[in-house]
Amino acid sequence: MIDPSTAGALVATVLSALAALMLVAAVLLARALSGARRGLVSGETRLLDERHLLVARFEEVRSHLADLQAVNERGLWTLAHLDQRLDAARSKLVARREDLDRQRGRILATQTDVARWKSGARMLIRALELGRTFRV
Repeated sequence: MIDPSTAGALVATVLSALAALMLVAAVLLARALSGARRGLVSGETRLLDERHLLVARFEEVRSHLADLQAVNERGLWTLAHLDQRLDAARSKLVARREDLDRQRGRILATQTDVARWKSGARMLIRALELGRTFRV
């Protein structure tokens, strides 16, 4: 069995070691937190120094985003109305093609009429020449 005075000394030693370990951990933690605090203070100082620059940049970005939003809205509106404009253009092209087909038909008919008139004129000239030839 363990002597009560030895047990008390053992508990005291364990508690002393535990206290020493906690003290070392506290010192290490304090140093780490001190370094982090210095970094945070440095970052805060830098941000405070650049605050007016950041505000100006944010305003510039906000303005640029507003411009982009206007451009995007115009593009979306254009795309929304594109189908209507394409349908209108397609119907105009179909009407124009029909008109060109009619004109081409008239041109072909006119070419046929001109060829017939030319042929008739040649026959008339030959007939007149033949008539002169036989009257002489």
